[in-house]
Order: sequence, then structure tokens, then C-alpha cells
Amino acid sequence: MLVTLKLSIRDCYINVTVTGMGEWKPKQIDNPAYKGEWVLPEVPNSEYEADSNLYKYEDFGVIGIDIWQNNHN
Repeated sequence: MLVTLKLSIRDCYINVTVTGMGEWKPKQIDNPAYKGEWVLPEVPNSEYEADSNLYKYEDFGVIGIDIWQNNHN
């Protein structure tokens, strides 16, 4: 087994190469408590009432303006 370690403090990287051992595969273990994929439980809301006019406004008294500036220096 040949291990090559390259360390550079200036460039802040570590490169480790291991040769002669073949392709690495993670170990897989059984989970006896596995219950299947998790599903979000939905709780019924008895107080919910559909309202098609919920976001309908007769008059807007203001206007909002969003100004962005990008500098590419």
C-alpha cells in the first residue's frame, strides 16, 4: 500500500491518495429498526375555511419600489 500525502498551508488543501487497494466502497450494515421511508404526518385542521377573497384588495394606498445596484469593480 502506497500513501501519498500532500499538505500545503498556503493553499489550505490536503490531498490524500491511497493506491493498491482497489475502489473504496462504504460498509453497509442492516438496521433492524428500519420502518420504511419517512412520510410527513398531516393533521386535519377542523377550523380551516377556504376563502377565495382572502388576498383580494379593493384599493392599494401605497407603491413599493425595490432598487438594486451592482458594482463590478
